[in-house]
Amino acid sequence: MEACLAVLEVEEAQAQPALERVYTPVIRALFRIPDTLARIRARLASEDASMKLTGFLPRMPEGIVDRELIARSAVASAFFANLE
Repeated sequence: MEACLAVLEVEEAQAQPALERVYTPVIRALFRIPDTLARIRARLASEDASMKLTGFLPRMPEGIVDRELIARSAVASAFFANLE
């Protein structure tokens, strides 16, 4: 029994370095809900008339790489914040 345990412990110790490589996704700078809520509150305070949802969308920065992803993030955050 002890011999079997010793073999298993050696195999486990050799397998550990392979677990050190962990995938880490790239964190992108997307529009956040709290920022969108603040922007909508400020916009509502400055406007008297009703607005369309597009009036609450932020301006898209120029020259961004993932323009479609950033645009989807802006629409999703504005929609969710309006539900709040």
